[in-house]
Amino acid sequence: MAYYLRAFCTSDDIPALRVVFDWAAGQGVQLEAPAADLDAQRWEQAEVIYKPDRQPFIAERNTGDLLREEVEEFAEFLEEADNSPEKQAVLDHLERSKAVVAAQLLGDIDDDGYNAVGAFLTYYVERCGGLIQADGEGFYEGERLIVELD
Repeated sequence: MAYYLRAFCTSDDIPALRVVFDWAAGQGVQLEAPAADLDAQRWEQAEVIYKPDRQPFIAERNTGDLLREEVEEFAEFLEEADNSPEKQAVLDHLERSKAVVAAQLLGDIDDDGYNAVGAFLTYYVERCGGLIQADGEGFYEGERLIVELD
């Protein structure tokens, strides 16, 4: 079963993968996507290799209708969460989101893979106004779970 982590980004300036990979390398994380055009400004999907003997994680970039569908889906999930300033902040962030970058984790991910995905998504948090959502957990601000979703 696939597990997703998402960065809902309030910036519509989502860079080419090469920019993100170069930034991750500066953080000590080597990422590769040999089948992808790393310089494409409007990339949509790439298999990202973090270790040669493991399955890649799948990076996806959604805007437009796909973004709106995800925003609506998570707004519905949030209806069940307790009312709080954090819940309202997440709803406001979702409404302002202009892109979502997701990482689909496959079955054999290890600690290095989690670190790689963490570095990949941290770029979007720090540079694109991203807010992290983890399947089965909820929304995070840094390391802190701010709104739990079942």
